Amino acid sequence: MSARHAVRSDAQPQSGRRWRVGVYTVCTPHLSPAEVVEQVAHSPVLAGVEWRVTDERWSGPPDEPVSFLGRNAATLTACEDAADEAARLAGAAGVATIAWNPYLRVGDLDGVERHASLAARARAGGLRLRAAEYMSGEPVDQVLRDSRRFVARAGEICARHGVRVLVEMHQRTVCASASAARRLVDGLPPEQVGVIYDIGNTVIEGYEDPRVATAALGPHLAHVHLKNAAWERTSAGAWRSRWVPLDEGQVDAPAFLDHLDNIGYAGWVSLEDLSTHRPPAQTLRHNEALLTAWLTHSTVTPPDAQRSDTPGRST
Repeated sequence: MSARHAVRSDAQPQSGRRWRVGVYTVCTPHLSPAEVVEQVAHSPVLAGVEWRVTDERWSGPPDEPVSFLGRNAATLTACEDAADEAARLAGAAGVATIAWNPYLRVGDLDGVERHASLAARARAGGLRLRAAEYMSGEPVDQVLRDSRRFVARAGEICARHGVRVLVEMHQRTVCASASAARRLVDGLPPEQVGVIYDIGNTVIEGYEDPRVATAALGPHLAHVHLKNAAWERTSAGAWRSRWVPLDEGQVDAPAFLDHLDNIGYAGWVSLEDLSTHRPPAQTLRHNEALLTAWLTHSTVTPPDAQRSDTPGRST
């Protein structure tokens, strides 16, 4: 690792760049779905929305602070009305709907059928899934086989709805790394089953040089999540990871984006910044400015340089 280790016509990639930038609503808990779409529609760099989806509405205290996995106003409820509204909002604003991201357990094929239908209604291109965790004590080969059977069947189901399965590389699962993800999806039709390369998650577990990782994923590289993380010593001397701003941490984000250019990547890059150094609204503005500077190789200093000491909730 190094020292840091259908869209609006006015939101086209820079010359020579084929990929586009969106935002995953897990990191916009302060915005309603309509406000997220409006923010993207008026952004100089964002062009799409990736929706966080849960089965139940938030039912906690109404005065609880917004948070990524708790009181998140941008989260959609898994129902036809929400999917139709997401499609209407995005269509009216000329914003792409990148993916529909529920929380399904491995083996829940009924859930895949239901959410694939909802994703299609929302006009999302992908349905995010995660592989099984391997911390249960079961033999890892068995967990991998179970996950592979599930992903393969999910790909067939989603294909009937015109949606592609997106398996996320995630720590504590059997596809934490690109090589492990390749083992999971190898031989499955890439037009049915793709992989979300989450470069920030690999700081915690599964890091490989991006040149090796993208080559290993090959045609299954379907989507990218962009965030950053770092390891630090606790007061007791133990190591722990934490989410940090995009321009900090162990991922050299500008170099990583340049690499995507170099390999001709043509998918989406979704912001999934889970750092709590700034309030979410400031984080989004900061990241838009960063990306604008990086993509134009500018030296403009991003706004909101002052951080917030208000603690937040992460994943």
